[in-house]
Amino acid sequence: MYNAGKPFFWENDYYPFDERLVTGGPKSDDDVLLVDIGGGDAGDLGLLRKALGKEVKGRLVLQELKHIVDRTVEDGFEAEVGDWNQVQPIKGTLPELYRAVINTKTWFLGARAYMLQHILHDFSSDDACRRILRNIIPAMEPGYSKLLIKDLLVPDRNAPWAFTALDVNVMQSLSGQERTESQFRELLDSVGLKIEGIWGHKNALDVVIEACLP
Repeated sequence: MYNAGKPFFWENDYYPFDERLVTGGPKSDDDVLLVDIGGGDAGDLGLLRKALGKEVKGRLVLQELKHIVDRTVEDGFEAEVGDWNQVQPIKGTLPELYRAVINTKTWFLGARAYMLQHILHDFSSDDACRRILRNIIPAMEPGYSKLLIKDLLVPDRNAPWAFTALDVNVMQSLSGQERTESQFRELLDSVGLKIEGIWGHKNALDVVIEACLP
């Protein structure tokens, strides 16, 4: 499957979705597998659900502004009003004083993964990016939840013209900035996140950066 000739991030030769998220992920359809924050019209989530099949547990959730949610046709995923400038609402509900020990009240983990696709490059200010990240971090379950950032990764040296041209374009159109690996590492480290891996594809300029709580 390809999106305008580009591979989807969950394909096996791109980001190892099964290995990194499905394995050790949700055991119930009530739990959340992936939250796509600011994911637009979310055509990706419908295709992702078809690719995963019904045997893979966990909900796929789009969070977007109301006018986008209102026009979204849900197909294997859920759409809810959300804003990366607000505290992430999908989070774990730990039992008070481990009440699960004394009764069977259900409790939930946070999402297995929270995703930002082409969001952080809209902001040249690291402070603005940190505000977005700090709205997600409290919802993440240590040892379980992952943050996925899908964005352009500019080489630290001798960047090809395609990368630099896109950097100039996002700067002119959005006052944004494409970042290098060292810039991403510094940004994520500043909010207490650790990069677990970076995956790319030979036919894509974007990479998937996976980060978690240490």
